Order: sequence, then structure tokens, then C-alpha cells
Amino acid sequence: MKIAYVIDQLDCGGAEQQLVSLATGLHGRGHDVHVITIYNRAELRHELTSTGIPLSVAGKRGKFDLTTVWRLRRLIARIGPDLVHAYLPAASLLTPLTRWLGIKIPVLQSERNINDWRSGVRLWADMWARRYVDHITCNAEAIKTHLVRVERVPPEKITVIYNGLRADRRTRPADRSIAAAADRINAPRSARIIVCVANFNERKQHGLLLEAFARARAAHPDLFLLLIGTGSLEHEVRARIEKLGLLPACRIFTDIINPLPFLCASQFAVLTSRIEGCSNALLEAMAMGLPVIASDAGGTPEVIQHGQGGFVCPVGDAEAFANALRRLVSDPQLSHRMGAFNARRVVEHFTDDLMIELTLALYYRVLKSGPLPDSRPRKLTEATVFDKR
Repeated sequence: MKIAYVIDQLDCGGAEQQLVSLATGLHGRGHDVHVITIYNRAELRHELTSTGIPLSVAGKRGKFDLTTVWRLRRLIARIGPDLVHAYLPAASLLTPLTRWLGIKIPVLQSERNINDWRSGVRLWADMWARRYVDHITCNAEAIKTHLVRVERVPPEKITVIYNGLRADRRTRPADRSIAAAADRINAPRSARIIVCVANFNERKQHGLLLEAFARARAAHPDLFLLLIGTGSLEHEVRARIEKLGLLPACRIFTDIINPLPFLCASQFAVLTSRIEGCSNALLEAMAMGLPVIASDAGGTPEVIQHGQGGFVCPVGDAEAFANALRRLVSDPQLSHRMGAFNARRVVEHFTDDLMIELTLALYYRVLKSGPLPDSRPRKLTEATVFDKR
């Protein structure tokens, strides 16, 4: 099978990492895989090209750059795939528009989140473009429910396929790597470390995390917080840490590519997001045998078994997070049981092999059905392809 993937960019985000895992896994199984990025940003380029997967760039120059559709159409026609699968907002909007320009193969979208950032115009454009999409994959039942109830997508047009971790992302790193991470964290020897892997943006709600940490630390002064990520709100997070008097008990790292050694040097993982799909950060923490505390956003309650692998707290409830931290810190045996449960759960439900098998089965089903009948709208306008990025 020849497959073309279209994605906004290949930065080190969760969706990008999942696409790389899927593409390299399919390539390793003998399928012909090509990847196209809408924007010329490709931190993960080497992970594709080192395995022989070609990477092309459509080169979108601005949010109203309609010429991107033509460039994308030419790239898809040159590749000649059996189907094309789009990831992330710009790609998911622009790829179906290539049907106007003669692309006859099935087009799929992948929804990775509940996209509440969209304006009314953009939401209308996305819903309109979906008339020319053969199938949609999403990584949580919560996202499917949103698509059906809010965006009026027929449920039979959606398949849930959870994220899957590659073997190297679910295998404990060497002891020397963990020791090096612990040295770099440089926490007091008696500290019990809480780790959060999340970029510094409004959706991750680091302010809430710091408030919960401060409350829990009042009862357990040996708690120590490790934040791993990058983002525009880093300075605000640092200022909040200082204001709460937490500087001696916090560490921020913005240059970590592989967080696994740092996870293994920690005792608990936490994620306070108000929006999530199927979080890679949570899955990696679970794979490393950590108990996890996270908000009930999106697909998180489908990933974490509340009371067995950790605790799921209401979005925005700092006291609930603080209580969950206090409980884990006060009961080491419970913490150990939850961590062991999580490690087993990842192997049973969230591997790349399972993700690839389910995706392939869907592709064959879509190809058997064939693409949607060609139905060209009368006019291509800037409003139609409005892109808020």
C-alpha cells in the first residue's frame, strides 16, 4: 500500500510523534510511506529520513495562502498514493480541498483534540470540508462524542484508535541515564519528585498545578516539582513559582528531548490540562511505572483507570489535585501498586503495534469502499480556507 501523510509540521508535539511512529511502523512492514508538511518546520525530520521515508514541504506562507492547495495537490499527484491521511488543523482543512483539483483517492482526517480554539468561520469551514473526507480517526472516545454531538459527523464515519508507544518509548532507560537525570535535577536526597511533562501554554494550566503543589507541600515539605517543557508562558510560570515561594522546590528544564530518564528519577506524574486527547506524556509516565494524577479532560479518563493507576480530578480543581498528591505521598504501597498497574496497562492497550494494526485494518476497509463520489463546489474563497494559525 502507498500512503501519503499530510501534517502541519513535524515539531516535537504529541500528534507529530504519533505520526512518525505510525509512518515508520508502516514503512517497516513494507508499505510505501510519504510525508508532506504544510509548514517548513521539521524537528523530527531525521526520524523519518533516517528510515528512508521521503519528506516534502507544501510551504504555506500565511493563513490566507490559497496557493498551498495547488502545491499540495501537485505533491499528492506526484506521489500517487492509494490514500492520503491528514493530521492537525491546517492539513485537515487543506487536504480535502485537493478533491476540487482532481485528486480521486480516499482522504482521511485525524482529530487529536477537541479544538475549542476555532472561530465560527473556521468551525464552519472544517465542517464543510468534511463532506469531502472519507473517514476520520481520533484518539479518544471523548473526541468522537464531540464530533458527533457538536460537529454533526456521522458516527459510522469515525474510528477511535488510541495512541501507541514505540518499544523505545515504553522501555526503561539504562541506569546510568537515570542517574545522570537525577544528578541534573539535583533535588535533596530525601525529596519525592513530582514530574509534569507539558509545554507552557494556557491549556496545560501550570498555574493550577503550582497552586496544588504548594498546598500538598505544606503537609509534605519533602515534595519537589520537576517541570519539563517549552512555550510562551515559561516566564509567567517562573514568576508564579517565585511568588509562591517555591524556588527551592522546583526545577524547570526546557531542553529535554527524551524525558524517560527524568520520569524514572521521579516518583509521581501529574498533568493539569483543561484539554487533552490521548496524552503521550501520560502514557510515557505510565510506561515508566509511575502513578499519575490528571484532569478529566478529553480522553484522559480513558487512559487512566481512576483508583487503579492514579487519580482523575475535575478540570480546574486545585484542591482535588492537592488531595490526590497527599494521598499518594502518604501511601507508598498504593503508589507502587498504581505504578505497576500502569506499566501493564500500556503494554496491553497502548503500543505502536496495536495502533498500526488497527490503522491498517481501517485503511483496507476504506480502500475497499472507495473514495466518496466527486462533488465539486462552485467556488473556492478565502473565507472557506480560513486558517487561524
